[in-house]
Amino acid sequence: MILAHANLVGDGISAFRQKDFARSIDLLSKAIDKDKNDWQARMYLAMSYYATGNIYLGAVHFRYLKDNCPIAEVRGKAESALAMMDSELKLTSKDPDKPREPHK
Repeated sequence: MILAHANLVGDGISAFRQKDFARSIDLLSKAIDKDKNDWQARMYLAMSYYATGNIYLGAVHFRYLKDNCPIAEVRGKAESALAMMDSELKLTSKDPDKPREPHK
C-alpha cells in the first residue's frame, strides 16, 4: 500500500511539472485521502489548485500546511503563499462573478 501511495504522489508531482494540473489534482487528492499528512503531496496539491485559478481550494491546503505541518520550511512556504493569495482572495470576493485567470 505504501508503494501505491508513493506512485500517486510521484505521478501527481510529475503531472504538475508537465502542467497537467487536472491530473495532478486528481492524483494528489487521492494521495491526501490515504495520508492527510503527506506534506509534499499537499503542497503540490495546493499549488495545482492555485495554478488552475482555484485560489480558494489552494488557500485551504496552504492553510492546512501552515497550521499543521511540523516542518518549518514547508510552513514558511505555505505562509508566504497565503500572504500572496490574500490580495487575490479579497479582489475575487469583491466581484464573485468575475473568474480569476489561471496562472501560466
